[in-house]
Amino acid sequence: MRLNKGSVLQKGKYVIESVLGQGSFGITYLATTKFQGPLGDISVKVAIKEFFARDLNLRHPDGTVAEVSSGSLSGKYAKDFQREAKNLSSLKHLNIINVLEAFSENNTHYYVMEYLDGGSLSGRVPEGGMDHVEAAGYIRQLCTALEYIHSQNILHLDVKPSNVLFRSNGEAVLIDFGISKHYNEANDSKTTATPAGMSCGYAPLEQSVAGGLSQFTPATDIYSLGATFYAILSGKTPPSADEINENGLPPFSRFVPYSIYALIEKAMQPRRKDRPQTIREFLMLMDNAMKAPVPPPPVMSGPSVVSTPVSGPSYPPLPVQKKKNPYLWLAWALPLFFLFVGAVVFLLPVQKRKKVEDTAVVQTTGVHNGYSWVDLGLPSGLMWATCNIGASKADDPGYYFSWGES
Repeated sequence: MRLNKGSVLQKGKYVIESVLGQGSFGITYLATTKFQGPLGDISVKVAIKEFFARDLNLRHPDGTVAEVSSGSLSGKYAKDFQREAKNLSSLKHLNIINVLEAFSENNTHYYVMEYLDGGSLSGRVPEGGMDHVEAAGYIRQLCTALEYIHSQNILHLDVKPSNVLFRSNGEAVLIDFGISKHYNEANDSKTTATPAGMSCGYAPLEQSVAGGLSQFTPATDIYSLGATFYAILSGKTPPSADEINENGLPPFSRFVPYSIYALIEKAMQPRRKDRPQTIREFLMLMDNAMKAPVPPPPVMSGPSVVSTPVSGPSYPPLPVQKKKNPYLWLAWALPLFFLFVGAVVFLLPVQKRKKVEDTAVVQTTGVHNGYSWVDLGLPSGLMWATCNIGASKADDPGYYFSWGES
């Protein structure tokens, strides 16, 4: 059912070496090709994907492909395969597989891609799951790829660890756009039928419902992104969307910060409107989750340990209620008290001084040695009388000046 090793395509341009993988609608081969370099021919490895519907096609001994029946279902999927090649060839992004060429041969269709020799994301997950910091780094690279294809009105619809490969320099690359959907920019309506292939555990509810993908909604890919995050942290395939809808997202069997669990839980909500609506929103939530303080792992009391806590809906932390200070009233009462005391201390001498001055006026107005005198309030303080009664000699002005007499 596969092309044999040594088979050639495009008149010997490509030589099949081995099979890299096979799905329901295609076979991916490792092949070699040669091109002329400055020092002679250079042999380069490439990946070639062939359209071959496992249940609808058969292969003749000469390598040509034929339909099992005369129905047109295989022809419909062949057109989807060609659309996939066209979509991929138009996408130019560091974290998306690079398509080099597309052609038809052997009564079927092929497209040639760069060969990625760094393994898959699923192959990097250790038993028991990956550290959350390392996992977040891979998820962030996938976010850049998804944000780019969403800007082109394309949904991937099959994000999962096995569809993430690596270049030799460590760059994560999103592959397999076999069931992707391209939407018309004018009205956001679908241009392709609902895809037949789905990956259980990574596909949301709407992907299994007729008409569930009738509108362009990045939240569908965000569900798969959250499921991928869950898978590489837990080391297990996530439960199906039906199970999560019934019982919620199960806890991890190892310690994972609760902020990360809450992020994944939100991304995998059964209802699309309850998930982050864009990759940009998901990234903001992930940044906040990674910055949240991480409590120490709880002490293991059994075969497994979970995040703290991991069950139930996630709520934002309650604001800290500050305890009221019973002596807070002193903060305003004491200044008022000291202000009052200061006013009393300042005004009391003034009042006493005023009384003394009033008394002096009475005491310095009257009769002395039979002569009347009066204080007229002169600036000099001298007083006028009927005669000079304070002189020690005739020309001494003394204390009182004569009043109307020489």
